[in-house]
Amino acid sequence: MLNTDVNKTLRDEFNEIIEPYINHPKFQKLKHEIHHGITRFEHSIRVAWYTFLWAKRKGLDYVAATVTGLCHDFFIEEDCEHLTTLEVNKVHGTIAAKNAQKHFSINELVYDGIANHMYPFTDKPSSPEGVIVQYVDKIVAAYEFFISYNPVSIAYKKAAQMFPEPDYTQTLDNEVGPTLSLKRR
Repeated sequence: MLNTDVNKTLRDEFNEIIEPYINHPKFQKLKHEIHHGITRFEHSIRVAWYTFLWAKRKGLDYVAATVTGLCHDFFIEEDCEHLTTLEVNKVHGTIAAKNAQKHFSINELVYDGIANHMYPFTDKPSSPEGVIVQYVDKIVAAYEFFISYNPVSIAYKKAAQMFPEPDYTQTLDNEVGPTLSLKRR
């Protein structure tokens, strides 16, 4: 059984690390960037969380690793609109690292981990923290892709669009029962 006090302490520590980054206006724009079927914001937080846990357990610089995981995809489509998909795969890490360097105070370990998280498209990350981000990103991306793009999920999303949830907030009509509105939200 998990100790909830320990988990709360870990969550609190994690939130303290990421809060200054996620509240930045440019980072907030990631909430509007779709990535693996979810937002790039959500993806980045998920990568940061698992990186935080892994690096902390291994006794590494978990703060730098967490920031690396959080900022590994710190770019918006405008930053790459002139590139092909293959080029984006190769260079988005460098773009993200430059954005992190421009907007935050990051060290060389964080910069290298962000820039090289797409190995083998890039050089290998030079630190264990960067290697962790590289692996966590691949695992999380595979999970997100499966959840977002598997046939059951796609069928569910299509059905949800065709048959939106009724709006049950309407008042009661005493003679016929609840009045329902099927308007889309």
